[in-house]
Amino acid sequence: MGKKRDRVELPKYIDWVNQVLASHQAQMVEEFRVSFDLDNTYAGILDSWTCFAAAKRVHRLELDLSPFHSRKTSLDEIYCFPTDLEWKALTSLVLNSVNVVEEQLLYLLSDCPVLEKLSVSRAPSLYNLRLRSPNNKLKHLGLISCLGLEAIEVVSALNLFSFEYQGCRINMLFKDVPQLSSVSLKWAPNVSCDLCEDLLITKFSQVPFSISQLKTLALDLKLLVAMEFYLFPKTFSQFSNLQQLELQFFALYEQSILFLCSFIHASPSLHKLVLKYTVCWESTELSMNREFWDDMLKFGDTTRQWVEGQKYNCLTEVEFLGWIGLKSDVEFVMHLIEAAGPSLESLTLDTRDPSRVGRWKELPLPRLEQMAKKVKYNLPGHPCEIATKEAARNGARIVETKLSPRTKLVLL
Repeated sequence: MGKKRDRVELPKYIDWVNQVLASHQAQMVEEFRVSFDLDNTYAGILDSWTCFAAAKRVHRLELDLSPFHSRKTSLDEIYCFPTDLEWKALTSLVLNSVNVVEEQLLYLLSDCPVLEKLSVSRAPSLYNLRLRSPNNKLKHLGLISCLGLEAIEVVSALNLFSFEYQGCRINMLFKDVPQLSSVSLKWAPNVSCDLCEDLLITKFSQVPFSISQLKTLALDLKLLVAMEFYLFPKTFSQFSNLQQLELQFFALYEQSILFLCSFIHASPSLHKLVLKYTVCWESTELSMNREFWDDMLKFGDTTRQWVEGQKYNCLTEVEFLGWIGLKSDVEFVMHLIEAAGPSLESLTLDTRDPSRVGRWKELPLPRLEQMAKKVKYNLPGHPCEIATKEAARNGARIVETKLSPRTKLVLL
């Protein structure tokens, strides 16, 4: 009920929810969602709401109690999910900033005969999760930023279709999961042992599940592209059945991203590629030494030679989120156009809300003007914003000249 708002509205929000629940006369509830910054101080109120949902045989339950503006909370402040309720009709359970332990989750899976989706985020007391039940109906499992988690073991989950994980490197075992075909792996902030980094080092040869089963893969590489580009091998283990790939990453200004083509090269059946791209505008001045920069440029030159002549005959759709029209952007998309040839049906270049690194709107005017010059525009008003939008349109015009007549270009 409702969406995340400031805690100053809390009394009004609680009264509103209580009024709605008191007036509800139906025998069942299809979906019950609470989204507010509520901690264990309000455990009694939250207990009454979850009790209402259980009594109404709710189908989909979501408790998003994450702190407003990422306010830090202690373990004692986090609401604990109740253990004494029955959820016989529950098909989907999403918990965010709600504490829960392994025993509770296993009980829910055994006691909820139709539970298909389980997603747990920021549960500090969840240390392990061992699922060993061929009879459960679970199709979607998500474990997000549970930073105390040490091991995941999923055995004989015959219906499991998708798995989402965000966190550090931990022990994982997936065995007898014949339907698992969609996986999302994301980097978690404030961790020193990144899972995606390990996968790159081992060329995806030591993943805890069968990559030949995967049809959809999403990877949040964060700063690995910008800071550890040298980890990217030219060849990976084959994603023989992968049809959709999503890569989210930061890249340095003027950094070639052609080395990401190693993912495409390893995916001969790839139909759709989605890039979520953020430019580190200030990296050259703030964190790069000359030797690092030279190595990055040499790596780009080597990669250009390697990708030359590659073909992506199954690639039909490309989405580029964070398109700015920089030289590296244009270079990457031009390569995709050439390598995909007439099979490419749709190209989307999305300039909206790229979430660039650094608060560039708050930078002093001289710095903004310098950034505007980098993309070869001296414009009045807000230099960086206007310049990047114009550069994006200019880059799209260059790309458009190389598209085949059957390829649809969408510029957002």
